[in-house]
Amino acid sequence: MGNVLVRRPSAKRILLPLVALAVVLSIWELLARLELVNTFFLPAPSTLSATLVELATDGFPDGILLQTHVLVTLKRSFLGFLIAAALGIPIGILVGYFGILD
Repeated sequence: MGNVLVRRPSAKRILLPLVALAVVLSIWELLARLELVNTFFLPAPSTLSATLVELATDGFPDGILLQTHVLVTLKRSFLGFLIAAALGIPIGILVGYFGILD
């Protein structure tokens, strides 16, 4: 097997998206802090991250942690996928096998 050259991403390719993200988040934070946007609809990134940490550690008022809600959502999504596959794959096979169904 020949030598395979693996190119490392250049610093420009890595830094440019990070700088762009930092600029967008900074402008967003500034707009929220100066109340130039309605913070009810667009809260500051710092507020969102603090709330996320609070929900992950202390949980919701009913005591359920954020992780529990995320796992329930993932379970429901996976179950929906399984049901769709269980119905869709046999239907697809039938449509492919019997030309009249096409």
